[in-house]
Amino acid sequence: MIAVIHRVAGDLGRGALPVAGKPLAVRQLQLLRAAGARKIALEYSTSLREDEVAAWLVDQALSTFVELVPSSEPLGPEEVARRAAFPSDEAIVSVGADVLFDCDLSAHLETIMPGAPVRLHGLAPSACEALPGADVRLAANLADLALVPSTRAISPGWAVALESHAAALALGLAALDGRLPTGEGLAWSIQIHAFEREPGVWIGRGANVSSDAVLTRPVLIGPDAVIKAGARIGPNAIIERSAVIERDAEVIDAVILPETVVGEGLHIEGIAASAVGLIDLDTGDCFEIDDEAMLSPREKPFVVGVSARMVALFLLLALLPIAALLSLAETARGRDIVRRARRRVGKGAANLLEPSTQSRLLAFWLRLVDVPFGRRALVGVTLDSEQLSDPSTRALAMDASRAVPGAFAIDDSLAPFDHSSESRLRGMAWYAVAKSARADLDLVVRSLRSAPEKLPEPMELAS
Repeated sequence: MIAVIHRVAGDLGRGALPVAGKPLAVRQLQLLRAAGARKIALEYSTSLREDEVAAWLVDQALSTFVELVPSSEPLGPEEVARRAAFPSDEAIVSVGADVLFDCDLSAHLETIMPGAPVRLHGLAPSACEALPGADVRLAANLADLALVPSTRAISPGWAVALESHAAALALGLAALDGRLPTGEGLAWSIQIHAFEREPGVWIGRGANVSSDAVLTRPVLIGPDAVIKAGARIGPNAIIERSAVIERDAEVIDAVILPETVVGEGLHIEGIAASAVGLIDLDTGDCFEIDDEAMLSPREKPFVVGVSARMVALFLLLALLPIAALLSLAETARGRDIVRRARRRVGKGAANLLEPSTQSRLLAFWLRLVDVPFGRRALVGVTLDSEQLSDPSTRALAMDASRAVPGAFAIDDSLAPFDHSSESRLRGMAWYAVAKSARADLDLVVRSLRSAPEKLPEPMELAS
């Protein structure tokens, strides 16, 4: 069996909706894998950054059988399957990007005949009556998938369409509280990746919960989250990965998104909170809050200092005549010298100038252009670390993608050019965490030498 997860109308990132601590797309992949899918095509919007999609596939067990299909507009399941180069004569399952379900697919696949596709209709579970039901399409082969009409069959399992944060929260809370239907062929679609300390109270790996904090079921504390003394979490609360709830803060009927710090004494109710503001659970509208005492990111933001901008501006002007001559020479030879590429910068993304010239000096000058505008650091990496095409390095590439791009290239200081791609990614993953003025100075000095020294021990051990 093969499977397709296709985008639906109006979907710009439905797969990122958090369901009990995991993105909806990850829940779908886990379910289809357990149902016997040997290959899955996942369609995603090109408006998403590649490292955001990589975060869905950080689990090596998922990434090895997934084909990513980017699209600017929804393609439809048949076209997604064709672009993924799936065989045309194998049974195929089609699932919308907003659908999560739990039913025994194998029983239906055994009886399906060529030319008779089936739409399995699953009602929303009684624990989540507010959620709409949804369809899952099955066909004996790729050609049958496009046939309309198809036979509609009622499945003994359930299926829901998650169209908002509110729907995702409702389903996740039902899973935490053990309110979803169970039975033969069921109970796989929502696995809680945490320890159930007491009924309905789940604690993720590495989470630090103060003994003075009050947790009221259903509640999930994600991995590496911190809950400080006096905090009150729940009922109906999900604290995601690496979030921090400060002293005496209260979270009720809400989701705290990853790496968000909720300020001391703050009351969060009936909403989703991120590092930049509050998100309406029903509409997805974000209300920005520019007050770090209330909401702030756990990781330090990427900021290009005034001194770095001034140095870059001085170098741009000083090297302008040479850069102009080199640019004319490259153009006369019919060579492209620069292109724009979207790259991760800190917690966001920016359109950076990516030199394609053979001249190292001209490439350096072109990278300098981004520094005064705050889009690139003065010192950083230059390699493209978003290697989604290689499943064996996706997790490492996601860590490396956090390394800040810079005008001064220190890539060869992190790992010599003739080392493996994995070694270079590991060096950038280390630099993403260890970047500082002192580290930058040391790495720039190394990069100016003809033979970079052996990496220090922290880089060798970084993973």
